[in-house]
Amino acid sequence: SYLITTYEFSESIKQLGRSFLISNIKLFSKTLKDIHESSKTESSEKEMFIDMYISMGAFNEILDQKQLNALRSFGNFEKCEQILKGLEDTIKIQVPSMVEQDPCICHMNLTESNILYRGGLFKLCNFHKSFNLNPLWDLAMTSLNLGFNSHPKLEEKFIKHYSKENMHHIKNILPAYKDVCYKLILYEIICVYFYKIIITKEDRSLESLFFAYETIRPLILNEFPMYTKILDPMFGDFNKI
Repeated sequence: SYLITTYEFSESIKQLGRSFLISNIKLFSKTLKDIHESSKTESSEKEMFIDMYISMGAFNEILDQKQLNALRSFGNFEKCEQILKGLEDTIKIQVPSMVEQDPCICHMNLTESNILYRGGLFKLCNFHKSFNLNPLWDLAMTSLNLGFNSHPKLEEKFIKHYSKENMHHIKNILPAYKDVCYKLILYEIICVYFYKIIITKEDRSLESLFFAYETIRPLILNEFPMYTKILDPMFGDFNKI
């Protein structure tokens, strides 16, 4: 059983700890599977999903002139704009080949804060990034957000408990979806980094971005090592790595 909720008196995985999620990975996987199976639809929202991320880079349309001028005063902003353009171009090349089979409700933002637990049930909240998509998108984004991607055995358990009968198929095709999803995560955290600096001016609000960057950094380093020279100082001190 599962519950989709926007407000619930439950403890989040962030409060309970990562070890709790790992210990209950079977129940969590089955919860996600139940949501996907019970929400199948005929049409996919893949284009809307991708556009949601890419639209974040439209600084000229979102910010007023004063904010835009302030943004351009940052020495690394123009270099980051080039990174965003490179990510967008790569994503648009990759996405058309992604098969949209069995679209269903995909949360697409399952972080430790958005996974709740009470009374033997996992409960998911904050569906503001959800779209009707191939469930592989949700598996890929969840694996990246929760750090399963960095631990192959844990990711294998996650997939196995999600669908034992399709485990080998999912393992073979999931890397392609993760490859796009990590780029979407990177695109988002670069944009949010600048929006938070200009609009909120609170460095402490950048903590979640640092964690997200650290999680996907090995993937960035593997495909775009030149990006890390610009991004490492923004999202943490990786000089000693």
